[in-house]
Amino acid sequence: MYRIDRPLIAAALSALAFAMLYLGAVGTPVGQFIDQEVMNRVSGAAGVDVPTRGVLGDLQVPILLALAVAAGAVVLARHSLRVWVEAFLTLGVGVVAAVALKVVLPRPELGVGPLLNSFPSNTVAAVAVIAVAATVAARAGSSRAVVALTMLGPAVVVSVAVVAQQWHRPADVLGAWLLAGFSAALARVLCLAADWVAELPAAMTAERRRAGGRPAAHRG
Repeated sequence: MYRIDRPLIAAALSALAFAMLYLGAVGTPVGQFIDQEVMNRVSGAAGVDVPTRGVLGDLQVPILLALAVAAGAVVLARHSLRVWVEAFLTLGVGVVAAVALKVVLPRPELGVGPLLNSFPSNTVAAVAVIAVAATVAARAGSSRAVVALTMLGPAVVVSVAVVAQQWHRPADVLGAWLLAGFSAALARVLCLAADWVAELPAAMTAERRRAGGRPAAHRG
């Protein structure tokens, strides 16, 4: 049985939460004020009062490459075309959507802080979709738990770092994670739908045989 309802609901809820987050935290003065204040407190605790390149500026690319290599190893180890396609779709949808949404979703000028913080964070979206894709691809059980801890840990560190260095406000980070969840859920929906379509002819043939009985044996 194709349980497409659960990932479909997850994708819808992720998209809805993403839209509500943008409208509330980015599109209103109160939301922008709270978002800015949280960023200021986090960055203040890290000793940062203006946007800075920081350590993450030097380590961003190596971290992405390391996570990508680790995720690739996890996915390839499954020896399953179905798993490979789902992971590829998760990465593709997440990265492309993050880049596109960053362009089409501006931060309105509401008199709260600078406009340089973009929604969602492309940096966080990249590490998040890689981590989520690897976690979903891993075998269920202890293997998946190990992959989750290994992959999600660095992604969470990067998420905190972009706020501490004032690259992004917290809503930008949360939006990136919601986008990663949406991409994983949508990839699962597409794969399940493809499985159903691929097996539909065989299912229809079996149904016709059940309805009309088995064909008579060949005589002569």
